[in-house]
Amino acid sequence: MWTASGERRRKSRRRGVVEAKLVACMRTRVTDLLGIRYPIIQAPANFVGVPQMVAAVSDAGGFGILASGRLSPEEIRQDIRAIRDLTDKPFGV
Repeated sequence: MWTASGERRRKSRRRGVVEAKLVACMRTRVTDLLGIRYPIIQAPANFVGVPQMVAAVSDAGGFGILASGRLSPEEIRQDIRAIRDLTDKPFGV
């Protein structure tokens, strides 16, 4: 394994401990507030911020956001239902 400065480092036998520390240091006020694992928020971009993308981001530990600017109220309700069918994780609209 190589460090950022280009030095060679031995592979840790305690990989799980290192990963746990990495996840712990990614805990922020935002992750606590939104109930997510990683401080990653998907931008609600039209035509790609669809239910499948929102659910995938949320399932991966980020915060998926549905792009609703181009949708009618009924389409928004349908997409919210679709997201809820795909994931039980938090997401935004």
